Amino acid sequence: MGGDPPSPLGVYTHSDAGSLLPGPGSKLPCHRSRGFHPPGTGFEGEPLAGAFDHVIAVDHHREPGTSPLDRTQPLGPSRGGGVWLHVVMGYAERPAG
Repeated sequence: MGGDPPSPLGVYTHSDAGSLLPGPGSKLPCHRSRGFHPPGTGFEGEPLAGAFDHVIAVDHHREPGTSPLDRTQPLGPSRGGGVWLHVVMGYAERPAG
């Protein structure tokens, strides 16, 4: 099988968030870091910088209670990377393009 492993099935908790910005006031601990600045480009060549404001880590194949930037893979590298929800605040006000 090439590429990424299939998406995980199941019900997972969300215990940690992260952001370049100050925390949005959620009940999740928010780890603020410049590391949440994604490098590179997307599928259509668009820059990924500024693509999201906050990230919520899905507790699959990660250590709950750690920053979403923690790259620990408790199930081993063959099980793929992390799963996150990317949050954009005020999306309607952002300019197109």
